[in-house]
Amino acid sequence: IIPATLAKLEESISVDRLTSNIVVSSSSCSHFTHPASHASTGAPNVDYVLYVSAGPTSGSTVAWAGACAVLSSGANKGRPIIGRMNISPKYLVWNQYKEGIVAAAVHELLHALGFSYEFFQNSFYNGKGWTVVQTGTQGGGAPAEKVVTAGVLAKAKAFFGCSTMTGVALENQGGTGMANSHWDRRNMKDDVMAGIVGGEMSATTLAVLADTGYYTVDYSKAGATYWGKAAGCNFLNKKCLTDGVVEPGTERYWCAKSGASQCAFDRRSVGKCSSTYYAAALPTYWQYFTNSHEGGSAQQLMDYCPIPSPYRDRRCTDASYVVTSADYYTGNGFAADSRCVETSGIVFFGSGNQAHSQTCLRVRCPGGTRVQFAVGDSPWVDCPLDGSARTVGALSGWAGEVHCPRVSDICTESLAVAAVTVSAGC
Repeated sequence: IIPATLAKLEESISVDRLTSNIVVSSSSCSHFTHPASHASTGAPNVDYVLYVSAGPTSGSTVAWAGACAVLSSGANKGRPIIGRMNISPKYLVWNQYKEGIVAAAVHELLHALGFSYEFFQNSFYNGKGWTVVQTGTQGGGAPAEKVVTAGVLAKAKAFFGCSTMTGVALENQGGTGMANSHWDRRNMKDDVMAGIVGGEMSATTLAVLADTGYYTVDYSKAGATYWGKAAGCNFLNKKCLTDGVVEPGTERYWCAKSGASQCAFDRRSVGKCSSTYYAAALPTYWQYFTNSHEGGSAQQLMDYCPIPSPYRDRRCTDASYVVTSADYYTGNGFAADSRCVETSGIVFFGSGNQAHSQTCLRVRCPGGTRVQFAVGDSPWVDCPLDGSARTVGALSGWAGEVHCPRVSDICTESLAVAAVTVSAGC
């Protein structure tokens, strides 16, 4: 886990090399065992000393970490140089949790390098006189602390497509250790520094380190995140719903009718919209329905916004799924390149099956500039470039319409293929 984590960070982040050993005092990183040489001659030829343990954690906590000491003088005064990390042994099942546990370790080590409210407020920018966070609002008036440094703001504006952003919101839910030390998950759900671990290290996250002046980052190594990409200012500034109606242009992320099926935002599965009623009325800025007690039931730091939760048995990308006859005759296909697409009446003539509003179709993006789909065993069919509906009546035996997704919504690297010429549906 540690070599994989360090490799991911070392390809993205550089520092000025230290010219002397890192000497670790007996009080640094308490409860962690120190080699005797670290307290005497110090650790040589390193930029950071990290102590790692595998002790039990409470609840669902996968891991935790933090810095223990910073440079006390010089041009890099305040830069973290000693840290500690603990990973719960119950998650150390490499084959089962490989990607998740490495993401968790990257997340925690970024905390130990300085991505935390303590450093934002105090020693991380010690002596620089910078304002790192300011108090503001987001999503219809919810209070939020925001990172306002120049590099972070530039990367976020480009990602969200919102030139009027004044800062990037930190998490406003959760207790000590959660609030203000992570990106707000409502806005950055698939970022590695969101409150629930599992995402990618985005350019915005790398910019936090770059803006300290302690780190040089390689933005070409940033991971791809999609939640909120090009979603615009309304996604950030307005409520997800008002009186039960989703904010126009953000339908990909939020849902309104509890129990209704809807494609998950990444289109890798069919999801189900779910809301519930809470004992107390929600704060006005988190009220999205006419009943002030109603909010998303799968909210998990999502500011009570209702989102479609994936059906476990309807993951379009599950190539091991055994296709039933009902699946086949309603056009569903399950493969690595399958995605959830809104449809109307997709069914094989004479089968007697009930069509779905969402169908798992094989999808590809020739040249990354247009969308093609296949229904059942059909040839590849071009979607209209304007993203409008496409009838499938021309395909032998099939009826119905495919409501083509926008290129920007679906054409990620995994679906891009070389430009090709198709003979069906041109």
